[in-house]
Amino acid sequence: ISFLNLLKTEKFPYEKIISYHYFPSNRWDIRIKNDILIKLPNQNLLNTLKIVPKIISNNNFDTKIVDLRIANQLIITDE
Repeated sequence: ISFLNLLKTEKFPYEKIISYHYFPSNRWDIRIKNDILIKLPNQNLLNTLKIVPKIISNNNFDTKIVDLRIANQLIITDE
């Protein structure tokens, strides 16, 4: 519930979420429309959630996975 409240607080486009998955390492994966998987970090989640809408609104790339687990890095793959 706190994760969903955090998404709402950060104005994450909640209506785009298809599913989400929690891992025991205290991190989340979110699958959004267009079948894009966003891998969130277990630390600095608040800061990461602030940039995710900017990333997913960018239509200049065709990707399947957006990996944000490593600090200060954006990994984009199509696998």
